[in-house]
Formats: sequence, structure tokens, C-alpha cells
Amino acid sequence: MGGEDVAVNNEIKFLKENYHVESLLIENTINTNTAQKISFLSLSNYETNKKLEKKIQEIHPDIVYIHNTWFSAMLGVFNVLKKYENVQIIVKVHNFRYDCINAVHYRDNGICHDCNISSRYQGIKNKCYDNSAIKSTALTHYSKKYFSILKNTNLKILALTNFHKNYMVNLGINTQKIYVFENPISNIRENSTEIKKAKTLIYGGRISKEKGVEEVIDSFLMSGLKDYDFEIYGDGPELEVLRKKYISANRVKFKGFIENKKIIEKIKTSQAVLLGTKMYEGQPTLITEAILHKTLVLSPSLGGMMEFFDDDTFLYTSGDYLDLTDKINTIVNKKLVNKVVNNNFNYLNNKLSNINLSQKFQEIVND
Repeated sequence: MGGEDVAVNNEIKFLKENYHVESLLIENTINTNTAQKISFLSLSNYETNKKLEKKIQEIHPDIVYIHNTWFSAMLGVFNVLKKYENVQIIVKVHNFRYDCINAVHYRDNGICHDCNISSRYQGIKNKCYDNSAIKSTALTHYSKKYFSILKNTNLKILALTNFHKNYMVNLGINTQKIYVFENPISNIRENSTEIKKAKTLIYGGRISKEKGVEEVIDSFLMSGLKDYDFEIYGDGPELEVLRKKYISANRVKFKGFIENKKIIEKIKTSQAVLLGTKMYEGQPTLITEAILHKTLVLSPSLGGMMEFFDDDTFLYTSGDYLDLTDKINTIVNKKLVNKVVNNNFNYLNNKLSNINLSQKFQEIVND
């Protein structure tokens, strides 16, 4: 289960504490090639529209809350909702799909803004979606239409960070319709007793170039922490490449994919979580879970990620992996680490508390 899936499941649990919630989950599969082609050309999925229509007529909702329409849900759901003037539409935007073919503004090993609202030519030329010009062209069609819906439809947009809100405002979307609403975190509370930390640093997530895992490994190996291990949890296109490259690095352990609740247990007992992402993230689940389990996080200061930290002592300059190595060496300063961990825990625990998020969501609904 990916980070966005975890976030959606957590939000459903959170909303059920205060509202009657019915879920309509659409699998990203289309039964036939013909149906898929029709869906991509029309940006509408007949089966999804039918399911949504049926659900609305069954439960008569006050609010329809949409998380992700790519690719099986498609944008036809907004045409369905036009018929129901009394239904409030809320859309949570997890990524930049509305103006970037690969959704994260990443290409050629760094942040990319070659595409813009009027043109996605560079994205097609560089096959930014699934390394396919045809799929990138289909995504361009979707992307432009989605932006138009966000800008021109009477709905409310939830962004995960102020960085993302300001980004959309700069593209011309009315600031009055955009609200910052973070992802709730399920069942995380302060530990009553201190958990013993092993001499282990961890990474958990997709193992791919844009996540900067290779650079983080190199930064770790250059550090002075010779009696520490770096455990890497996850799967992805770079896993076997990196496993072979670092086969002789005994302190680097590739552990493969494990489910979310198990990675949380690893987070609790690790000294720190290391991240090297080179792209704009929304609200990385690994960061919030680590902070709220009082585990140190070393993260690049990129995009909206800084908004989840009160104390930025262990944030490093994005792309500066020597800076990351320096930060890794500083982990041995236990007094400093404890101060940073507690500062960030207190800040984020308050920011993401059920009371605060419940009040914020109700204010959004009532506005």
C-alpha cells in the first residue's frame, strides 16, 4: 500500500469519528482495451460514473469528497456532480498532476518546470509518463482538463501545505477556494515509556531515482557512524541495481517491502529516518509517523516538507548530500537530538491533533 493509499484510509477513519461516511473506492483497472481507450479519449469512465450516481441516489450526501481521479475514476465524475446543486464538492490535491505529466515536477535528476498551464510539449517529448509518448499525450489531455475543473468549477480545494496552496494561487486559482488541510495520522500517541533505539538508520518507501536513495546511501557510507547500519525498506525500479552496487557494503541492508504497520515498528526503534527525495512531496507518511513516534528525521528542505518541522536543525539543503553527511554525523549528539525530536513532536502532535483537524475541517465545510 502506497503513501497516498495510507493517507486516504487514515482520513476515512478520521472523518467517521465526526460524520456519516460512505466510501466509493475505484480500482485502477479497466476491463478491456476498448473501454480504456474510450475512457482516456473522453476523460470519463462509464462504470465509475454509474457507481457514483447510484451511491448519491442511495445516501443523498451533503458532501462529496474526492481524492484522486487518475486514471480509472476519471474526470467524468465532475459532470455527474453538476446535476446535484445541493451537494458540496471538496477535492484534496495530493500532487501536481494538473500541470505536470508525472505529477511531481521531476525530470533529469531534479525539479523540472519545463511544462506550463498552456503547454505540456516537453512532457510529451521526454515521455514523462511511464516513458511513453502516447501515454504522456493522454495524460496531457487529462491534466489540462483537470486544471480547468479546479479553476472554474464551484468546489473547495484542500492542499496539504501552504507551499502547494501558494503554487496553485500563482497559477491563477482563486485563493478563496483553496484551504490547507493536512492528512490525519491514525492511532499515533506519545509513548508512555522511552523506547530503546538501536544503532540503526532507516529509509522506507519507493526505491527509485527521484527518491534519492542512492545518494542517501553514499552520504551514510561517508559518515563517521561506522557502528551503525542503514536499513532500506521498500521496492521499486532501482532496488536490484542498488542491491548489486552495494553488495559489499555490509552496513547497508536491503530489507524489501513490508506493510505499513511493520515499518512503523521499525521507525520506533531506529535512531533516525533518512530521506533524499528530489521531487515535490505532499505530506510524506514516513516523516509524520517518524516525528510522532519521536524518531529523528533527516530530510531535504524542499517544497512544503519544511512545514511539518518546528525545529529545522536536521534539515539539509536539497541536493547537498555533503550537508546530509554532516547532519548524519551529528546524530551522536544525543542532547541536541532529544531537543529537536521533542520540539518537532510537540509541534506536529498539536498540528495534527484530532481536535485541531476536526475544527479545521468543520470550518472548511461551513465556509
